[in-house]
Amino acid sequence: DGNLNPGVYTLINDIASPDTGDMVAQSNTRIRVEETTEPSGEFLGCSFYKVLHQKTGQEIFIHNGDIVRWVR
Repeated sequence: DGNLNPGVYTLINDIASPDTGDMVAQSNTRIRVEETTEPSGEFLGCSFYKVLHQKTGQEIFIHNGDIVRWVR
């Protein structure tokens, strides 16, 4: 349905700040999605979602190709 489902995910790519270009979230760190999240926007056919990076506490923008579901 185009939404990001709740859960914990691991980043598989480093994520840069859209404002500064600085790396704000490194691969192999986690994000938590508390509730079903609708896309914040779309670019070149990819939906982007605003999520909270657990380690830094920063809001970051990711797409489905940046994450995998975390399994304990």
